[in-house]
Amino acid sequence: MSQSNQKPEKQRTVKGQTTANTIKQTKLRHDSMICKTYEVKIDKSKLSKAIHDHLFKLFLEKKWIYNYLVTLPREINKFEFDYKTFTKVEVKE
Repeated sequence: MSQSNQKPEKQRTVKGQTTANTIKQTKLRHDSMICKTYEVKIDKSKLSKAIHDHLFKLFLEKKWIYNYLVTLPREINKFEFDYKTFTKVEVKE
């Protein structure tokens, strides 16, 4: 019997298994990846104003996040910081 003749529930189950396996493989692949840092020099005279402004804002936000992480208590593991859900830095006055 071909897959097209199977019931829709069976097809969803097979598709769900395939998706689950793909996600597991992706997570395993990501676990084996190594984080790398590159140091580059940027020639400011070669940048357009829009790119210059974008880079300026990017590095400004990086500085804010770095300062935020430095001020966190020692009990909090800074290496497990979830940058994807981070949306706002608390301003202390």
